[in-house]
Amino acid sequence: MRKMGEDAVERSMNPVFVDVSDCADELRFVERLYSAVLANNSGDLLWNHIKESWLGKAIQRVQKAGGAGFSVEFRSVEAAWSRLGEELAGALCKLEGRWLIQIDELPVFLLNHDEPAARDRVREFLYWLRRLRLEFGGVRRFLAGSIGLDTITTRLNMADSINDLRIETLGAFDGPTADALPGGARRGVSNRSKRRGARTCR
Repeated sequence: MRKMGEDAVERSMNPVFVDVSDCADELRFVERLYSAVLANNSGDLLWNHIKESWLGKAIQRVQKAGGAGFSVEFRSVEAAWSRLGEELAGALCKLEGRWLIQIDELPVFLLNHDEPAARDRVREFLYWLRRLRLEFGGVRRFLAGSIGLDTITTRLNMADSINDLRIETLGAFDGPTADALPGGARRGVSNRSKRRGARTCR
């Protein structure tokens, strides 16, 4: 993803990375997506496109301390989280260029809500995400995690919710590659990869 960011102009690609492992619920998941997209180099274009709409009125774009990007808060939650996510995908499709969003640790987010009482919510969320992929082709999603999304959906009997995706298993980094990563990422990613290969869907 970092390499794509470096070549973004040549590829007419807008790469976005977002970690959703600690999102408390679906609304926070969508809020995290907005924050990541608006922090992108093309975030200002998106903001200018939506700020005068009802969507822009529902969003508060707050500059982080020290001017290091923006965070997003929803002023009102009257609109359903699903509609807020759909409006974001629709707005991105209207902008020039292609969008690739890497959603990291989606399986962890799902497991945080894997209780019998919440099973219907997990099902609704997975099929909603599938509808987004099929309806808004201008936005590609790369779903990654140290736990396979296919493993989770099979166990929950929801495998058809990802039948439009291609599944790949990424092995551990070799020593030189791991050593070349920044310190924090090297310790976190390489150690996790040694335990098990990362699973990705796209």
